[in-house]
Parts: sequence; C-alpha cells; structure tokens
Amino acid sequence: MKKNKYIYIIFENANRELEGKLLLTAYALLKKYNVIIGEKNELRQLIKHFPPGVILEKSIRKNSVERFKSWKKLGHKIVSLDEEALMYHDNKIYLKQNIDDDIHKYLDYFFLWSKKHKKMIYKTNIIKNSIIVGNPRIDVLKEPWRKTYNNKANKIIKKHGEFIFISSRFGSVNRNNPLNKLKGKKMITTKKYFKESKKLLSYFYKLPFELRKKFPDKKIIIRPHPSESDAEWKKISNKIDNCEVIFKGSVIPWIIAAKNTIHNRDTIGLEAWVLKYNTINYDPYHSKGLHDKLFKKISVTCKDINQVEKLILKQKNTRSKYTQLDHWYANTKSKNFSFQKILTCISKLKINKQKFSLIRILKIKLISIYSILRNKFMELTSYRSKLQKKYSDKKVGDFKYVEIKESLRTFESLLNLKQSNTKLKWLGKRVILINKD
Repeated sequence: MKKNKYIYIIFENANRELEGKLLLTAYALLKKYNVIIGEKNELRQLIKHFPPGVILEKSIRKNSVERFKSWKKLGHKIVSLDEEALMYHDNKIYLKQNIDDDIHKYLDYFFLWSKKHKKMIYKTNIIKNSIIVGNPRIDVLKEPWRKTYNNKANKIIKKHGEFIFISSRFGSVNRNNPLNKLKGKKMITTKKYFKESKKLLSYFYKLPFELRKKFPDKKIIIRPHPSESDAEWKKISNKIDNCEVIFKGSVIPWIIAAKNTIHNRDTIGLEAWVLKYNTINYDPYHSKGLHDKLFKKISVTCKDINQVEKLILKQKNTRSKYTQLDHWYANTKSKNFSFQKILTCISKLKINKQKFSLIRILKIKLISIYSILRNKFMELTSYRSKLQKKYSDKKVGDFKYVEIKESLRTFESLLNLKQSNTKLKWLGKRVILINKD
C-alpha cells in the first residue's frame, strides 16, 4: 500500500454516529486521506499499532487524559467531537462527566456543536482548543446527504406499512445494563430528573394501550433507547395486537417512514426537525427543564392522550425553515457543512505520509482475532462477561459491510468521487480500513 496520511475515526454508537462519520470518510478520501474507522474500545486498543496520523475521538470524557497522553507520545494529532453534548439535561453534570482535567494539553481541536455548546464550556481550559463546526450527524439529515436514508426508509414502509412510532428515552430509570443492577450503581443525574423520568415512563407504558383503543387498525412500533431495557416494552407489545418492539439500525429511516412520531423531549425531536418533519412531544408530567423552549418550537407538545389522538388524526406536516433556536443547539443554519469544517481543521495539522505495510495489517488482524477469541471465551465462562456483551452489542449497533459500502457509494456519488477504486479492509470485528488504490 502506497504512503498516505491517515485519519482514525472513533465511534461509540454506530446507529447514531456512523452515517455522519462515513460522510466525513468519503470527503477525507476525496482529500487524499486513508481512513480507519472503528468502535471505540476496539480501535483505541489498536491505535498503538498504527502509523502516526490524526485521531478523531468521539468525546473527551473523564479518564481520557492518560490515553491521549500515550497517543501524543506515538506522534498522533488528536481532535475530538462530543457526541453527548447535544441534549444534556444538566450543564453542571455535563461538565463533571464530559471534560477530563487537563485534557486541553493533549488536544489539537475540540469540535463544538454550536454557540450553546461553546457557552456551556466557556469557563473551562478546553475553550482555547475549541471551534464551532456542528456535527456530521446533522449534515446527513440535510439535502443532498439525507439520500442515504431513503432506501432504508422505503424498505421499512414496504414491510410495516403505515405506523405510529413511539421513541422511548428512559435509560436512566429503565436500564439495559444488568451489571448496573447487580452492582447497585446509580446513574449520575439529578434527583429531580430521575424522579420525573420514572413518572414519565409510567405514562409511556400506558400510551400504546390508549392508542390501540382509539386507532384499532394502526400498527404501533416502539423503539427503546439503546441504554434502555426492552423487557417491559415486550410484555406490553405482547398484550396489544399489531404492536412491535423494534430496535434496529439508525432511528432516522424510522422517523422518515413513520406516519406519526411520538417522543418526550428526545434528541429525535430535533433530528426530525432538521429532516423537516414535525413530531409529537408527549409530556404529561413535567415542571421545568433546560430544553423547554426548544421542544415548544420543534415539536407539538401534548399534555394528555386526547391531544395526542387529535394530532394523529391529522396528516404529518412538513416545515421548511430552520430557526435561531435550533441553530443555537445544532448549528443548523450554517452555510458550510460540519464535515467540511472538520477536514479543513485537520488539513492544518502537520502529519507525514505513512506506509501501512501488509505485514502490519496481518499483525493487526492476528491481534484482533486473538481479542475476539479471548472475549468469546470470557462470554462462555463468565456470566458477567455475557451480560456485558449483550449490553455492548445493543449500544454499539449495526456495523455491516453491505450497509457501509452502500452509504459510501451514495456519498461518493454526491461528492462526484470515483467509486470503483474504493477499498474496504477489515482489521477487526468493528474496525475497517477505507482507502483508494
């Protein structure tokens, strides 16, 4: 393989992040970079075996400093997004959890969502390394890039027909990770938020029953949050005709395919708004929160089931203009796309072209195979490891060759980039090298 510059793109939740980062990958290929993209735990372990390049992290959470320090010693440049910063429920908790001490010493750029994000971190040292770019997750919701979701949405419509889509976001009170229960851990959140979420979840558990009474012929699809247990939801769906619990792939095609989307102050409300769809914010128990103004603007808020039912009887309306409020959150009105801004910043960092030899690739593959076999052994011999894998697999989401190839083909076509010589090489279970011949 000929010498080239390398970018290492780390993701946590493929369902949430992968499409945006594949758009960034396609643009990086256009700018003559090679890209290695992978799941955070797996790729972080392998980076020490890769040639020096630019590492794009998904966050700068607590306990990141030592990892960043070791990467700097290996000659890497480090930049980072913050995938969790869009809809945080409490600013103080965000700063406590999401920005490691002294991380600014090892970070070349910190990519911010918006002016709101900048205001939130303004008094921290990391502000010196920060620049507002938005996020590729928002780019792919806009034209022309959202085309990547059209085929997936059409397949959903063909399979399920017309349906009401309920999105649940209550992972803080309905945990998917059994190890948290075994250890008796508490989620780091405010008491008010925890109490309110428990109450809201009880209302959402009743929602499918109420909808079935009013709309006996409409299909209902429920999607729990990736950090949320689906056990109770499946019990509920088993009691209701034509009701399913489905957690599969990105939520975006489901929003596009749904006749009506119902949530509670969820990120998908903002994502649907960027897609130019309206949603129903079902909020029967709520006093005051950080994002109230936003959801009043981007969703139709209903305080009771009767209001929800009246809205469902209407056709789903589309809207056309972004506002100052959603721009404040997600940089929606920016004239330039975030993937372009990120590559512009990366291009300013001095890195050398590196050769990725076949021997090095073989070594990395052997390390990955050993890791996969070791983890498999742990699953067979340890109940805790088995539980952790089940939790991790759901949270990481889909990372499939066919879908990755299809998305890259779409983005490359839109970028007028020659597609025939794009090569994908698997380096691990969820790590892939993407380059041009």
